[in-house]
Amino acid sequence: MINYIAENTSNFKLICMICIFIMTLCLLIINSSQSLSKKQVSFIVKKGLIHYTNADACKLITKTRIFLPTKSKRKSLLRINKIYLFKNTNIPINILEYNGVKKCSVKMTVTNLTVEQVNSLKVRFFDNALIHRGAFRLLEENSLLSEDFDINRLNVSNISSRFRFIYCSAFASIATILVACCVLLVIL
Repeated sequence: MINYIAENTSNFKLICMICIFIMTLCLLIINSSQSLSKKQVSFIVKKGLIHYTNADACKLITKTRIFLPTKSKRKSLLRINKIYLFKNTNIPINILEYNGVKKCSVKMTVTNLTVEQVNSLKVRFFDNALIHRGAFRLLEENSLLSEDFDINRLNVSNISSRFRFIYCSAFASIATILVACCVLLVIL
């Protein structure tokens, strides 16, 4: 048995390295974001952005005209807090739930944005959430409207299957790899 372990140690190390590499790639894909296309920038300049928050944060945003980053337990790989916004359009409920909107009671709509403001945003590929690193400052020409929001009043049939597939398959892959690594550790 000891000879078997000694002979297969290099194989085990290789398998572990491959598993770690695959998990890292999955995490990078999940957290990756890219610049907006010209079409997306044009749409946002015309229609505006939506931000979901609570009543206290809404008062602060209205007073200071600054969206401050969330103090989330779930930070990016670079440990930079971000602000999450959405295009002013119909957003699937599962994407809202993933982004923690269940806890929010206010929907804020920002319009009259400049191209420069919109170009400072990145889009996350698997749910189309718009990301801004650090504080997002509103200009005087930007309009800000807030309204009460309750996720329970949304149309439940509006679900993004693309998001569900990518999100679930990435995390299922990570979970499978972790289980396989644990099994290999126990066996060897």
